[in-house]
Amino acid sequence: MIFVYKLLFFFTLYISIYCREYPFINTPDQEPYYVSEGEQDLILPCSFTETFRSKNLYEPNWVRFVNGTPDYITRNENVFESNGDYDLLTDIPGQYNLKIKSVDYSRDNGKFFCKLLSLKDKKQYSSNPAQIVVLLPPGDAIITSQPTRPVKENELVTFHCEVHGGNPEPEITWLFDNSSEVPSKWYRTTSNNEIHISSLQFPAAANHHKAYPICRVTNKAMKKGTYKSVNGKPLDVLHAPIVNIEPSSIYNVEEGKNVVITCLAEGNPMPTSYEWRNLATGEHFTGGKVWSFVAEKSHSGELQCTAKNSIGYGSKIVTLNVQYPPIVEVKNFINPSENDEVHLDCNVDSNPPSTRIIWTGPNNFIQEGSKLFIEKISSDQTGNYTCTASNTLTVTNTMFGLSSGESTQRQGSGTTFIEVKRKPGPATVITQATSYPVGSSFILTCSTNDIGSPFASYKWATPQTFGKYVGDITFNDAILKIENAKLSDNGIYKCVAYNNLGEGIEGKIKLTIISPPKITKPLPITRHLSSGDTKITFECEVIGYPAPSISWFINGNPINTDDILEHYWQVNSKLIKREPSDCNFCPSIVQSSLSLNHIISWTDKGNYSCIAKNGPDEISKEVLSNSIVTVQHPSKIVSKKYPIHGFAGANINEPGIISCIVSARPEPRFLWYKNGEELKNGMSTKYTIKTTQLPRKIDEYESLLTIKNVSEVDYGEYTCKTNNGRNIDEQASYTIILKKKTVPQPPTDVQILSSSSNSLLIGWLPGYDGGEKQKFNLQYIRIDPKTKNKISHPVIIQINPDNVEMMDFYAIDDTNIFPGLRIKRDTDNISNKKIKIVSYMVYNITNLLPMSTYMIGVRSENIFGQSDWSSMNHGETHETTITSLNFHIQSMKYIEEEEKLIIQTTPIKSPQNYCIMLYINDESSFNISDPKSQYSHSWHTINCFPLEETIPNIPPSRYFRTRICSKENLSLCSPSSAVLISKNQKTFEILIIILGILVVLCCGVGFVGFCCTCIGRNKMPKIKSDHVLKKKSQLVNSHRTSNSTEEEIMSKMKSGSTLEPSFTPLSSTPDSKVQSLDIHEIVKHYDNSYHSNQTVEQPQYVMLPSPSPLIESEYQLGYTRLIDDYLNSQNIARAPTTGSTDSQKMNIIAHSPTESTDETDGASYSTNGGSQRVMREIIV
Repeated sequence: MIFVYKLLFFFTLYISIYCREYPFINTPDQEPYYVSEGEQDLILPCSFTETFRSKNLYEPNWVRFVNGTPDYITRNENVFESNGDYDLLTDIPGQYNLKIKSVDYSRDNGKFFCKLLSLKDKKQYSSNPAQIVVLLPPGDAIITSQPTRPVKENELVTFHCEVHGGNPEPEITWLFDNSSEVPSKWYRTTSNNEIHISSLQFPAAANHHKAYPICRVTNKAMKKGTYKSVNGKPLDVLHAPIVNIEPSSIYNVEEGKNVVITCLAEGNPMPTSYEWRNLATGEHFTGGKVWSFVAEKSHSGELQCTAKNSIGYGSKIVTLNVQYPPIVEVKNFINPSENDEVHLDCNVDSNPPSTRIIWTGPNNFIQEGSKLFIEKISSDQTGNYTCTASNTLTVTNTMFGLSSGESTQRQGSGTTFIEVKRKPGPATVITQATSYPVGSSFILTCSTNDIGSPFASYKWATPQTFGKYVGDITFNDAILKIENAKLSDNGIYKCVAYNNLGEGIEGKIKLTIISPPKITKPLPITRHLSSGDTKITFECEVIGYPAPSISWFINGNPINTDDILEHYWQVNSKLIKREPSDCNFCPSIVQSSLSLNHIISWTDKGNYSCIAKNGPDEISKEVLSNSIVTVQHPSKIVSKKYPIHGFAGANINEPGIISCIVSARPEPRFLWYKNGEELKNGMSTKYTIKTTQLPRKIDEYESLLTIKNVSEVDYGEYTCKTNNGRNIDEQASYTIILKKKTVPQPPTDVQILSSSSNSLLIGWLPGYDGGEKQKFNLQYIRIDPKTKNKISHPVIIQINPDNVEMMDFYAIDDTNIFPGLRIKRDTDNISNKKIKIVSYMVYNITNLLPMSTYMIGVRSENIFGQSDWSSMNHGETHETTITSLNFHIQSMKYIEEEEKLIIQTTPIKSPQNYCIMLYINDESSFNISDPKSQYSHSWHTINCFPLEETIPNIPPSRYFRTRICSKENLSLCSPSSAVLISKNQKTFEILIIILGILVVLCCGVGFVGFCCTCIGRNKMPKIKSDHVLKKKSQLVNSHRTSNSTEEEIMSKMKSGSTLEPSFTPLSSTPDSKVQSLDIHEIVKHYDNSYHSNQTVEQPQYVMLPSPSPLIESEYQLGYTRLIDDYLNSQNIARAPTTGSTDSQKMNIIAHSPTESTDETDGASYSTNGGSQRVMREIIV
């Protein structure tokens, strides 16, 4: 520490002494002053400390050194330059600054010193010199020496670059023409007064050919980065060829592919010849710089290209690597016995070496490695065993002159057939059909998936051999021919494959030889009935084998005797005779009768058909007998009412046409009235009345009242009265109001008539058309089945009139029901009920998502505008059971934090044509173990998403399920995935288990306490015990009452709840569930009002199934087909009939919504919105 203090003391002492002896406060900068010629007022600073300012003791002066010569410029206050180029600045005490008024190169380019002379001891003090550099740019560079003739490679070449002037001294550098700097050791610069010379010398190289050096000059007088430059002449360097081979130095090629290599050589003079050599094989090629050939394995190695010119030659080597897929060698065939040990070697040759070798064989056999070993082989291991080796080829691909490696997987395989000695496998009988008509010929083939070793022979047992195997050559071949089949050929056909080791399992098939049905007792061609008739029966008799089944139709519609119709119609079929009675395969006679167990009314008229069949259509065509039935009845109004009167529309000066349609037999007479006055033909030219019988209708007539030019006085009520002469009291009256044309009335009673997985068949009652032809718009929107919130945008369909059709339905008119009145129906007395017709307009909405809920509304429009939307109804599509796509969901994972679903599928070609159908289920009571759980109504569809691995923005749910579907037809799907249970549900289930355990523990503790209490209570009086029992009884009764009340509330909610959707312009609609419309299940509501949403009991309706096609030529007496087959026109098949002929049950469809097997069948019919039941038209 003492040493530090001493050091500090001496340093302070030195500074104080130095400061006393150093006179300068300011001196010129040590850095040079770079100035331009003529620069004004350059000041060189100099000032003295107070000690050295005395003029009696010290004398200041400025001295200039230019070109080595010193000159005094000032002394004390005197300036010696007479021309006034310098000034002293001494305004401040101690200041002695020198100002150069205008800089001059010849005068001022040098050093300036500020000095102080001690007059006492003649000691001089001098400041730092002020180095003044007057900037002058150098002159232009000149190449003074350079080669003028060609030079050979490695010969020295010299360039001289000369520059004049410049201050400060210029800097000379060299560049080549490609902007690369010349190494500084290749040149040096010398200066002589105003001349500066740089000499460049280097050995000429081949890459210097046609290159030239650039001499560059600069100094501080020039802007930084700028130069004065001069180019030398390009060099002419004579050199041997420089060779390069394209596309790369290592050329990888697959065997059998073309090799194309190019020898690129540059020389001076240019090469005159090229030679290729394969150094491995010694092969030569002198055909030019490009060598092309097909690669073989032997070509692998180094390829050398040599180019020559007059100076010499150059060469380059490329490595050719011929790659080839594995070449596998194995034995072709081995024939071991059962339980033998099997060894097989797989010899593989490949370049590059194989990365994997595996053996594969029957029954998913797989074994890694080149050696196959089976310890004990069995007969079921017979088959092809394939050794497959794989490697990866990385071949050279040339594109746009650049080479790149492209990897390709290659495989090679060899197959050994291992034929284990064994008996044949199970036999299968193959034939085109299981039913054939009498007189036909057909072939049966005995086949087996394992023909055994040695190969199998075959034998047959047939009805002709009485079920036994025989030695006849006819029955000892793989193929059995049956010609001119007879009924005696009915029965079981068996075959077996065998060899010397034994027999396989026999195969068998049952064949039915059909004698097509024939009608032996047809229906009468016509039959005339009268209203009020009873006990009407139709009989039909058919013969055939097997016993034919008989179905009854009215106007092409199958008659359904299920549920409420079982007392309305009755069908009885019975087998009455077989010839002979002991014959097992002889034709049978079946007799069927249709009984009309009700009082005959005009609605019973129509085309009645008896249809019989006993096999597939392609084997045994059905036969038919028709009867046109008429009913004598008074006039019945058929024209539409809205809802009480009819309407007709006409504007002023337009013709007005008023129609009145009635059904009557005999032909009716029409009378027209207005304001109580009868209107007749001929009474005025204003009115024309024309009556015609409607074509394609039975006993229906139309009377048209035409008003020539409508005026204001023509508007009002018109009455059509009609009677066919039976009884004046049976006169029918129909009131039509003629008014100006206007917008149509809204449709009413929107119904869901049927549903499939991707479609809904919609029906509605058209309103008055406003006097002009009306069209319809249909609106639907997908909603959440629980919250009823919309989950898609509304879709409005402009319905093409060609795609919409009227369908007639029959309502059972049991009584007059007024709004609000509820009457319990007695279906046992249905035979006493009457039927009325209701006509629906129908349209099929397609391309819907399965298992989704839709709200549907309809409106009408004509040239005057649009009506309001109808009341809304909702329908549900069901799940498709068709699994036509052979794809599978391999795994699913739901990440709740990110709300995304990750899916892996089997490989799919053209994934852009498919989508992932995603279903969710949030029901806590869902039974996942149920085999039909995927059809549960608790599932609903989110959407069909693009076929990608991740589906984002999926809300949490308890269960998830997916399947792959075609975008073009969402009913074509893969099998459903397994149900994915979310983490929340699993946690919930664990909590339920824990809660269950706690409940059991609590019950155990409570039971112990209860036992203790019971011991004490045994001592209490009997009165108290009775009181307790009484309270318990009251508690039980109260609980039952509560449950009953709850069930009643739930029932009312289900039947009368309404839905108020969150979207416009659709109105609210009843929230009743759409159900399957099997004929014995439908009990739905029917709304006759235009806008009412109330649930009102209405007359009960029954709907017949879809009509079946009837050939027009089969109608007799000139009657044409009476009803168009709407569902058939929509490509919906008629519901199949069962084999029974006794009280057949014909459902609208052959499946329920949860058991659908065909997306193009009739689906299921349903109605919503009222209390009626709907039935297809049975009478026209």
